[in-house]
Amino acid sequence: MFQPVVSGTVWDRTEWLSAVDFQALDRARWLGGAKWMERARKSQDLLRNRGRGFRPVLFDDHALSLPRKLWRHWWHGEHQDAPLFRFLAGAPPGPGVFLDVGANIGLYSVAWSIATARPHLALEPVPETAALCREVLAMNGIVANVWEIAAGRTHGATTLTASPGGANNRSAREHSKVGPGTPLVDVVTAPLDDRFARGGADAVAAIKIDVEGQELEVLEGAIGTIRRWKPRLVLECHCASWDELNVDRCRFAELIDSFGYRHVAGRNNESVNLRKASRTVHLLCS
Repeated sequence: MFQPVVSGTVWDRTEWLSAVDFQALDRARWLGGAKWMERARKSQDLLRNRGRGFRPVLFDDHALSLPRKLWRHWWHGEHQDAPLFRFLAGAPPGPGVFLDVGANIGLYSVAWSIATARPHLALEPVPETAALCREVLAMNGIVANVWEIAAGRTHGATTLTASPGGANNRSAREHSKVGPGTPLVDVVTAPLDDRFARGGADAVAAIKIDVEGQELEVLEGAIGTIRRWKPRLVLECHCASWDELNVDRCRFAELIDSFGYRHVAGRNNESVNLRKASRTVHLLCS
């Protein structure tokens, strides 16, 4: 295998990659600068960890151990959701679990666990993705608590896409984004209130909801939970999908208002009009 030779000595591959002039590489348009710079940085991270995986930064000084198979999820610098991780981690101290609804590979559960040392519950209904979530949590020294159910309005079942590799999956009812041959899976649905709104239930400190357009169904199944515990809430609103999924925007906005949060805003502290929003927005409630 080729090894670079400098001044008559063979460098360790990690040293070689650490010597890459990334700024010069970025300027090299004929190399496709940005793409090659990302590949070089990703390779450097992999070699630094002796080929076992990656160590990208979630936020502040909190890094994530990521298995090699999830190389497509790698990023450079802080994760784009770092402000949301911080917001959730800032939940008042004390007892309380974090509900990671639509956990995917578990980034939010890892961020919460390493920043607060408090328990999590990850809900990821697609079996292959749930298995990846467990693997990521275990790789970060966290005891995985992953349920393969979809939070919803009622008990029942629904059909989701089942794309592999930790891809975002969505309701099969969103026909404009579900092409022929897309793998599908039937999953169980259940309301969060069944577990967290009853007497003697575990306290809930924070909730993240990212369910690709099904946000209202999750909220309607968690009304008692949210009103009882008033958890910090991060809600990724896939507003562009709402019309096709027949989401009642007025009902959504009224429900958020009914929870009585003192602060409701977008990720940059901007006001959000849920009745008119046409793109994905993050709603932060505290």
